[in-house]
Amino acid sequence: MRCAIMVDRAPEFAVLLCFDVKIDKDAEETAAEMGVKIFSANIIYHLFDSFTAYQKELLELKRKEAAGSAVFPCVLRIIQIFRSRDPIILGVDVVEGSIRVGTPIAAVKVNESTNEKTIYSLGKMYFIPLPCV
Repeated sequence: MRCAIMVDRAPEFAVLLCFDVKIDKDAEETAAEMGVKIFSANIIYHLFDSFTAYQKELLELKRKEAAGSAVFPCVLRIIQIFRSRDPIILGVDVVEGSIRVGTPIAAVKVNESTNEKTIYSLGKMYFIPLPCV
Protein backbone atom coordinates (compact mmCIF):
# COMPACT_ATOMS: atom_id res chain seq x y z
CA MET A 1 0.00 0.00 0.00
CA ARG A 2 2.84 2.40 0.83
CA CYS A 3 4.61 1.65 -2.42
CA ALA A 4 1.51 2.61 -4.43
CA ILE A 5 2.07 6.26 -3.43
CA MET A 6 5.04 6.38 -5.82
CA VAL A 7 2.93 5.39 -8.85
CA ASP A 8 1.79 9.01 -9.26
CA ARG A 9 5.07 10.70 -8.34
CA ALA A 10 7.74 8.47 -9.86
CA PRO A 11 6.46 5.21 -11.37
CA GLU A 12 9.99 3.89 -11.88
CA PHE A 13 10.30 3.64 -8.09
CA ALA A 14 6.91 2.03 -7.47
CA VAL A 15 8.49 -1.40 -7.15
CA LEU A 16 8.87 -4.08 -4.50
CA LEU A 17 12.10 -6.04 -4.33
CA CYS A 18 11.40 -9.37 -2.64
CA PHE A 19 14.48 -11.38 -1.80
CA ASP A 20 13.97 -15.00 -0.70
CA VAL A 21 10.33 -14.35 0.27
CA LYS A 22 7.13 -16.11 -0.76
CA ILE A 23 4.55 -13.65 -2.13
CA ASP A 24 0.81 -14.06 -1.46
CA LYS A 25 -1.56 -14.16 -4.42
CA ASP A 26 -3.60 -11.40 -2.76
CA ALA A 27 -0.51 -9.21 -2.51
CA GLU A 28 0.32 -9.81 -6.18
CA GLU A 29 -3.23 -8.94 -7.24
CA THR A 30 -3.31 -5.81 -5.10
CA ALA A 31 0.06 -4.67 -6.45
CA ALA A 32 -1.07 -5.27 -10.03
CA GLU A 33 -4.27 -3.27 -9.45
CA MET A 34 -2.32 -0.36 -7.97
CA GLY A 35 0.38 -0.40 -10.66
CA VAL A 36 3.22 -1.62 -8.44
CA LYS A 37 5.82 -3.90 -10.02
CA ILE A 38 7.04 -6.83 -7.91
CA PHE A 39 10.48 -8.40 -8.39
CA SER A 40 11.16 -11.67 -6.64
CA ALA A 41 14.21 -13.92 -6.61
CA ASN A 42 16.00 -16.38 -4.36
CA ILE A 43 19.42 -15.13 -5.43
CA ILE A 44 20.20 -11.48 -4.72
CA TYR A 45 22.18 -11.06 -7.96
CA HIS A 46 19.21 -12.23 -10.04
CA LEU A 47 16.99 -9.74 -8.21
CA PHE A 48 19.47 -6.95 -8.88
CA ASP A 49 19.81 -7.89 -12.56
CA SER A 50 16.05 -7.98 -13.16
CA PHE A 51 15.58 -4.62 -11.41
CA THR A 52 18.38 -2.91 -13.37
CA ALA A 53 16.99 -4.33 -16.63
CA TYR A 54 13.59 -2.86 -15.71
CA GLN A 55 15.20 0.52 -14.98
CA LYS A 56 17.02 0.50 -18.34
CA GLU A 57 13.78 -0.38 -20.12
CA LEU A 58 11.97 2.56 -18.49
CA LEU A 59 14.85 4.89 -19.33
CA GLU A 60 14.73 3.84 -22.98
CA LEU A 61 10.97 4.49 -23.08
CA LYS A 62 11.51 7.98 -21.64
CA ARG A 63 14.18 8.69 -24.24
CA LYS A 64 11.88 7.63 -27.07
CA GLU A 65 9.06 9.82 -25.73
CA ALA A 66 11.34 12.84 -25.36
CA ALA A 67 13.05 12.40 -28.74
CA GLY A 68 10.41 14.46 -30.53
CA SER A 69 10.82 17.44 -28.23
CA ALA A 70 14.63 17.51 -28.19
CA VAL A 71 16.16 20.36 -30.18
CA PHE A 72 19.75 20.31 -31.36
CA PRO A 73 20.81 23.90 -32.07
CA CYS A 74 22.81 24.59 -35.19
CA VAL A 75 23.78 27.42 -37.49
CA LEU A 76 23.16 26.97 -41.22
CA ARG A 77 24.34 28.92 -44.22
CA ILE A 78 22.07 28.73 -47.26
CA ILE A 79 23.99 27.76 -50.36
CA GLN A 80 21.14 27.51 -52.85
CA ILE A 81 17.33 27.65 -52.87
CA PHE A 82 15.93 24.90 -55.07
CA ARG A 83 12.28 25.54 -54.30
CA SER A 84 10.81 28.56 -52.50
CA ARG A 85 7.23 27.26 -52.13
CA ASP A 86 5.91 24.74 -49.67
CA PRO A 87 7.87 22.52 -49.09
CA ILE A 88 10.95 24.71 -49.19
CA ILE A 89 14.00 22.88 -50.52
CA LEU A 90 17.34 24.42 -49.59
CA GLY A 91 20.95 23.50 -50.04
CA VAL A 92 22.70 24.38 -46.79
CA ASP A 93 26.09 24.18 -45.15
CA VAL A 94 26.14 23.37 -41.42
CA VAL A 95 28.40 26.00 -39.84
CA GLU A 96 27.97 24.98 -36.18
CA GLY A 97 26.22 22.17 -34.33
CA SER A 98 24.41 19.26 -35.92
CA ILE A 99 21.13 19.07 -37.80
CA ARG A 100 18.77 16.15 -37.40
CA VAL A 101 15.33 15.16 -38.60
CA GLY A 102 12.74 17.21 -36.73
CA THR A 103 15.02 20.17 -35.95
CA PRO A 104 13.01 23.40 -36.21
CA ILE A 105 14.37 25.77 -38.86
CA ALA A 106 14.07 29.51 -38.41
CA ALA A 107 15.50 32.62 -40.07
CA VAL A 108 16.61 35.58 -37.97
CA LYS A 109 16.43 39.06 -39.43
CA VAL A 110 18.03 41.99 -37.59
CA ASN A 111 16.51 45.45 -37.94
CA GLU A 112 19.53 47.71 -38.54
CA SER A 113 18.01 50.85 -37.05
CA THR A 114 16.69 49.32 -33.78
CA ASN A 115 19.01 46.29 -33.63
CA GLU A 116 15.91 44.18 -32.88
CA LYS A 117 15.83 40.55 -33.98
CA THR A 118 12.78 39.10 -35.71
CA ILE A 119 12.48 35.31 -35.93
CA TYR A 120 10.65 33.71 -38.86
CA SER A 121 9.76 30.06 -38.46
CA LEU A 122 10.33 28.11 -41.69
CA GLY A 123 9.32 24.62 -40.55
CA LYS A 124 11.19 21.49 -39.60
CA MET A 125 13.99 19.46 -41.09
CA TYR A 126 12.58 16.41 -42.86
CA PHE A 127 15.56 14.88 -44.64
CA ILE A 128 19.20 14.70 -43.73
CA PRO A 129 21.31 15.35 -46.81
CA LEU A 130 24.17 13.06 -47.74
CA PRO A 131 27.62 14.57 -47.36
CA CYS A 132 29.23 15.79 -50.57
CA VAL A 133 32.43 14.07 -51.58
